[in-house]
Amino acid sequence: MPAFIQASDGTVWDAEIQPNPDVRGNESRNSFKWNCYHSRLGQFFQKQIKDAILRAINAVHSRNEYSFDGEFSELQKALYESIGSRITEDPDRKQPFMFKIADILVYYAKDECAIKSLQKNKLFQKSVEYAYKGILKYDSEAFVYDDIRLQKISTYLNKNISALWDDNLTFQRVVNIIVFLMKEDIYYRPRFIQILQDLQKDNRYPDGSEVSLVFAGLCEVVKDFELTDAELANIERWH
Repeated sequence: MPAFIQASDGTVWDAEIQPNPDVRGNESRNSFKWNCYHSRLGQFFQKQIKDAILRAINAVHSRNEYSFDGEFSELQKALYESIGSRITEDPDRKQPFMFKIADILVYYAKDECAIKSLQKNKLFQKSVEYAYKGILKYDSEAFVYDDIRLQKISTYLNKNISALWDDNLTFQRVVNIIVFLMKEDIYYRPRFIQILQDLQKDNRYPDGSEVSLVFAGLCEVVKDFELTDAELANIERWH
């Protein structure tokens, strides 16, 4: 059954079978390319791709302990504080997996040798592969970015991952998935940027390991990024 929706220019489109006409090119989006409720691809993205991403996060998080001392404890605390202040809408659903990402980031910043074992985690690899290939089914140009901010993040992370981990395919896919989510989802895009900017302002990251240096460099990359009017409006709406 057709699901007719009015676009911003007044035209009517069938959300069941057509992409959102307000989504143009590969700029960062203010609404999803495919409708989350009526489109088969939209439901595929929301239910299966996102579920695969959460499986990948859980596959890593469940293997480690996250009690830290000194500067790593301070980094974990800073990440928790920023996440708690930036992601306030529906915190029971949206904060927990972000806290898991924070734990993982601090863990591998402290013990980067543990990344070798992560490279052998089959559930992590398979979940990442499924999400990556699923995203390309959702949008064949998913990993093309017209937003200069996302171009800078993608270039920086891919360059450093290639240098540190010998062009590891799974880690490269993780970067592509993260940057695509920023492109596609207006809720998380500005909040990811804000969290990194919070850490950069407070200089709250250790700088001893290579992972820490990459993370600190990413904070520097985004420190002067400005949010769009649509992103600011989204923050105001869901704060």
